Amino acid sequence: MLSLRRSGWVGICVVVGVASGLSTVESAPAGARVPSRCSASPHAGANYSHCNLTGVNFTGADLVGANFKKATLTGAALGGADLSGATLIKVVSGSIGGTPASLPSNWAVTNGYLVGPQANLTGANLSGTGLVGADLFKAILVRANLTGSNLTDATLKGSDLQGTVLAGATLTGIVSGGKIIGTPASLPADWTLVGTTVRYLVGPSANLTEGDFYGSNLAGTDLADANLYGANFSFADLTGANLTGANLTGVTWSDTTCPDGTNSNNDANTCVNDLG
Repeated sequence: MLSLRRSGWVGICVVVGVASGLSTVESAPAGARVPSRCSASPHAGANYSHCNLTGVNFTGADLVGANFKKATLTGAALGGADLSGATLIKVVSGSIGGTPASLPSNWAVTNGYLVGPQANLTGANLSGTGLVGADLFKAILVRANLTGSNLTDATLKGSDLQGTVLAGATLTGIVSGGKIIGTPASLPADWTLVGTTVRYLVGPSANLTEGDFYGSNLAGTDLADANLYGANFSFADLTGANLTGANLTGVTWSDTTCPDGTNSNNDANTCVNDLG
C-alpha cells in the first residue's frame, strides 16, 4: 500500500492514487477534518461518501458495493473497475477515464460523466449525446447542456431542470412528472413544462401514462401521438390542443374543456368526439 500523507487532516482533501492504495497529496484550506476512509485502499464495500476523489486512479479496482454518495469523481480513472452494487447517489463526475467493468443497474458512463438516477450532473456537457432510455430519476441537471441529445424513452421524474438546456433534444417517449424542480433554459419546439406541484414535460410523443393534469392549462399544447393512457384531465383546459394519434384509453374527462372548445360534460363525459 502507498503511504498516506494526511497534511494535518484539515479541509477537503484532494487525492490521487492507484488500485493498491490512495495517497493524500493536497488539502484545501480550513474545513472539517477529513476521515481516514477517504484515503483508504480501494476495496469491496469501501465507504468514500462525501470524499473528494478527483483524479484518483481506480483502474481495475474491486469496488463492489462501495459507497460514493455525494463523492467527487471528476477525472477519476475507472477503466476495468467493478462498481456493481455501488451507491452513486448525487455523485459528481466528469472527464471519467476508461470504461468500468460493471456499474450499478441503470448507470452508464456518457461523455465522461456517470449518468444514472440521482446523479449530480450540474453544469454537465451532454450535448449531442445518446441517452436513449437513460434513468435520470431525481437527477440534478442544473445548467446542464443537453442540446441535441437523444433522450428517447428516458426518465426525468423528479429531476432538477433549473437552467437545463434542452434545445433540439429528442424527447420521444420521455417519462416525466413528479416534483420536477426549476425551469429549463430551453426546450425543443412544441414542448412545454406543465403543472404546479406535479410537473410534466408535455409535447408530441411524450409518455404521459396516468399523468395527473387536474385543472391544468393545456391550451394549445401539442400532444400528437402522446401516450395518455389513464391520464386525468378533470377540469383541465385543452382548448386548441393537438391530440392527433394520441392514446386516450382510460382517460378521465370531467368538466374538461375539449380541444374544440366544448365541454366534456355535454358529450357523455368525454372529449374523444370533440378533438377539433
